[in-house]
Amino acid sequence: DKMPAVIEELKEKNLLEESDGAMIVNLEDSKLPPALIQKRDGSTLYLTRDLASAFYRKKVYDFDKSIYVELHFKQCFEIIKRMGYDWYKDMIHVQFGMVALEEGTMSTRKGRVVFLEDVLNQAIDRTRQIIEEKNPDAENIDEVAKAVGVGAVVFQELSNSRIKDYTFSWDRTLSFEGET
Repeated sequence: DKMPAVIEELKEKNLLEESDGAMIVNLEDSKLPPALIQKRDGSTLYLTRDLASAFYRKKVYDFDKSIYVELHFKQCFEIIKRMGYDWYKDMIHVQFGMVALEEGTMSTRKGRVVFLEDVLNQAIDRTRQIIEEKNPDAENIDEVAKAVGVGAVVFQELSNSRIKDYTFSWDRTLSFEGET
């Protein structure tokens, strides 16, 4: 419900251009591709929602910094700047590589996603199984499994370059050999 106001403001500020029946913001002078705001059929895109979300977050939370990790956010920030809002400079774009699964690339559109909570729970469960196999008489197995399982996932993420793509592997993450 917040997108029409953003689209209207873009029109009022003469930032929208028609391109093959769609509405765009031309960002070529900033060395960015044109930003598609509204399709020919009137439907909106992720970028339109992200613009509306940025305005909502600024209004509701009045953030000091707002950190994003998707490439198209560079376009989003540039549009907010062109709309005359100086808080665009408090929004930071952080590049991130793709994390794939051994079964294939994750895709929200195809319904192939993994939630962090599920990864952490599975890491704890798998670690508990390993501990029970290697040392069934250990004390505080649940507590240790949680610390080691979550720690293994954190280490796995920190040991990879943030901007490089990699494939997540349970065997590598929960290995008790080498740098794991």
